[in-house]
Amino acid sequence: PQWPDKPVYEDSLPWIEWTYPAPVHGGRVINVCVASHPQLPMSFSITRGAKNWGRGWNVATQQNESENAIKGTFFQSTWDVAIEKDPPMVFVTGWNEWVAGKFEYEGEYVLVDCANMEFSRDAEMMKGGYNDAFYIQLAANIRRYKGISVKNAAPFKSERVTVNLDNDFSEWEDVKAVFREVGSVNEPRDFLGAVPSIRYKMDAARNNVTEVRVAQDEENIYFYISATDYITAHKPGDSNWMNIFIGTGDVSGKGWECYEYVVNRNILEDNYVKKQGRYYGVEGTTGKSTVEKLKSDFSSEKCGEAEFSVYENVMQVKIPRKSIGLGKNDNSFYYKIADNIEKPNDIMDYYVSGKSLPMGRLSFRYMG
Repeated sequence: PQWPDKPVYEDSLPWIEWTYPAPVHGGRVINVCVASHPQLPMSFSITRGAKNWGRGWNVATQQNESENAIKGTFFQSTWDVAIEKDPPMVFVTGWNEWVAGKFEYEGEYVLVDCANMEFSRDAEMMKGGYNDAFYIQLAANIRRYKGISVKNAAPFKSERVTVNLDNDFSEWEDVKAVFREVGSVNEPRDFLGAVPSIRYKMDAARNNVTEVRVAQDEENIYFYISATDYITAHKPGDSNWMNIFIGTGDVSGKGWECYEYVVNRNILEDNYVKKQGRYYGVEGTTGKSTVEKLKSDFSSEKCGEAEFSVYENVMQVKIPRKSIGLGKNDNSFYYKIADNIEKPNDIMDYYVSGKSLPMGRLSFRYMG
């Protein structure tokens, strides 16, 4: 590693910088950081007014602006430098650095790297505070660095095809709009926290969805949703079973957390035979569910009906275009699949409970 107070080694990795703008090391790598501590420890910025570079550090005024800490102004400044210089590699500081080492130094207890929300450098999501703001900022800047934007992204769309909701999936073989999860590990969580009084427990995902395909014709939008095991049967009153959240057009602050519609919140018809929590239906068996318009408080009103089928680990859903406000030639929308979220009205819970694909605040985008 390249320490910020040592001579520059051409073959090293700069894990943090105490100079701004950051240099490119060896012509190949630059550091970007959420915050930095050139007058370490971090806690001296709280107890002594030391000018460490907090999350709200303004590189122009050379001041910490606490009100801008949650906006990630310093993180953005370092990213802007990296994108302008455009080296082959960017080293990001940091991720999962929640341990606040406490030491006695110069007559007081000090916290070297992680003192409080403002004077810490973790981009990982947190409960409360900045929530997932730095994770979203990280993702957005990685896309900028790689030259990916909505306009020049790969056209995730499919040619028009009418899908029959039967157990023959051959109609999906040529569909090009395929969205996959990276990895398929589905393990429960049951571990002690940093102190024995805290234990983190979470069941494995009920339906571990790992792949989604999207198709369309003039009248309907179709979803093919695949899990690693048999999809569980719906239980009466379960409004969080295999939900599809949809937003149309560009992402904006509409509906609930930018999603305008939710599909499968209520099951209207379910004609399947159920055994041991699974569906056992004959060929051609289908069900019906609601399409509902979402409000900002997560409440909703029915605006249409969808049709679905389930066979082993695959669910197919047919959604009328008119129920989600799409004309026959309007194919731009974004979506996520969510199942068994414990606190479904809290977008942050889509990172930690049940199954969300993609996770948290992220969405897949269909660009037909």
